[in-house]
Amino acid sequence: MLASVAIFVGLFVVANTFGTLVRQRTRRLALLGAIGATPRQVGRLIRLEALLLGGIASAGGVAAGFPVSELIIRLFARDGFDVSASDAQYGWVALALPAAAGIVVTQAAAWRAAHRAADVSPVQALRSSVAEPRERRWPRLLSASVIFAGACFWYMVAVVVRADEPPGPDRTFSVALMNLFGTLLTVTGLAVLTPFFVGPLGGLVGRVGTLVSGETGRLARATITRSPRRVSSAASSLMLGVALLASVVLVTMSVQDRFREAGRQVMAAEHAIASTARTAEGAPAPLARDVAAKVTGAHGVSRAVVLTRTEVTLVSPEPDAAGLEEPGIAGSEEAAEPFRFLVSGVEPAGLRDVLRLGGRPPALRTGQIALSSAVMKERGLRRGQDLVVRGARGRVTLTVAGAYHDPSHLFADQALVAPATMDLLDANAATVAVLVRGGSAETLARAVAGVPGVRVLGRDAYVEAASQSLTRALRATHSFVGMALLLALFGMATTVSMSVAERRREFGLLGAVGATMRQIRSIVRWEAAAVVALGTILGLVIAMGTLELLHLTSGSSYLRPAPQWWLFPLVAAGAAVATLATSTLPARRAASVPVLEAARAQ
Repeated sequence: MLASVAIFVGLFVVANTFGTLVRQRTRRLALLGAIGATPRQVGRLIRLEALLLGGIASAGGVAAGFPVSELIIRLFARDGFDVSASDAQYGWVALALPAAAGIVVTQAAAWRAAHRAADVSPVQALRSSVAEPRERRWPRLLSASVIFAGACFWYMVAVVVRADEPPGPDRTFSVALMNLFGTLLTVTGLAVLTPFFVGPLGGLVGRVGTLVSGETGRLARATITRSPRRVSSAASSLMLGVALLASVVLVTMSVQDRFREAGRQVMAAEHAIASTARTAEGAPAPLARDVAAKVTGAHGVSRAVVLTRTEVTLVSPEPDAAGLEEPGIAGSEEAAEPFRFLVSGVEPAGLRDVLRLGGRPPALRTGQIALSSAVMKERGLRRGQDLVVRGARGRVTLTVAGAYHDPSHLFADQALVAPATMDLLDANAATVAVLVRGGSAETLARAVAGVPGVRVLGRDAYVEAASQSLTRALRATHSFVGMALLLALFGMATTVSMSVAERRREFGLLGAVGATMRQIRSIVRWEAAAVVALGTILGLVIAMGTLELLHLTSGSSYLRPAPQWWLFPLVAAGAAVATLATSTLPARRAASVPVLEAARAQ
């Protein structure tokens, strides 16, 4: 998924850069046609240039990739992903495949620019370099319709996956992947239609500029509405950056808020005693088993329940017998892989005092197990059925006593047994925490003062600590998305800089007729304001729409489009700062164009 996003961002940046490059060279390409160059030769010129640049960039990217991979390995290990044994590979595949991918991406991104360069007519050599020819609307509308149809296809696939697959992490991942492909196509379709939005929105920005800056704002409005493709190139790059940033922030906020909400809903205990150390997965390390006895007699404590956990493998019923696959059907071998799940151990007498699980699990006796509704549906199991599982002490036969649901996924996500049954599965099962009802934090801290490596946490603090192990994969993606965001902003800066260089004669003429350097810089900044408005609006619409579709197609309560009010102005302010920062230097260059530059032939 991350590689797909990186490739897509690369396509976006290169396509915008070459599109601006062709506009900048319109007169020169027209002159080539006037002296006898065929459209095929002109298009080949652009493709050869893309090939050369792609080869250089691919070689540099591969060389930089190896030290970056070492850094990523260290970051993964710090966050709980121990991949230190997977050293960077230096074989021909590791060298040739990324380089070939870079060249293919560059060629694919430059295809549209080469086609447009081949369509430049020789008569355009007589026009101004800043004149943008009027293009027909229906090709863009037709192209966008085809792209949106492809996006709808992937969204429909996500709906089918949700209907066919049982609930669980695998279904959520598959649905998210289908939504990613659909969103990438949606972004492409909106980028194709962006020039249509420049006129109305650019006119609105121009009116504001006219009210604020007078004649300078009127000139800015004319330059914005006259060249919609130039403005849309920068706005589409900003749209992609805003969409990436807002999507990650929205998903992270939604997941964290849902963990807090569900954790407070499930955890009835006021306090939890956990370890100060953490496992490789980021969860609290196991506790000593005598901690519960130390706090049971503390003042005000009404219940102290030990929460243990171990992993077991389902031996029987086998996948075919559970109704997952029919014998002889392709794919049954993959479905027959061992099913491992986590079993939590809690004293039945104190369960309802410390945890409020959905479905009200029955009072479990020795040899019984309660399964989450998701596991029951996924494995095709039923109440009263006998299971054979393999734990640390070998095979054990258990009877399904009922189903329940843990909406927090923090305490008993997949299965629940009594302590006596846990001893049959794993006599050394890890003590995750001691959940305490009643008492105060100070009283509990004094009770466990002699036990090293433990801490007393309130309900919210424990939910926050326990959820970190489940959100580590989400945190690991932030650095990758940050690199993609940086690449998108770099593409926007390149497009803005090239568009200013494209209009050197125009700025020189403005200076010749009396425009001051401050007014020229103001024109460039008002164009940047149009870029900010268009890119931010479209990017936030994409982010909100993506999260809404993820929620609808996955059915997950952890993906809900309920952002905080401050997110939108914050993202808009960040987009404005990024755009103004990237347009400051081009604005200075535009204001410093000598007057004689306007009179010189291009």
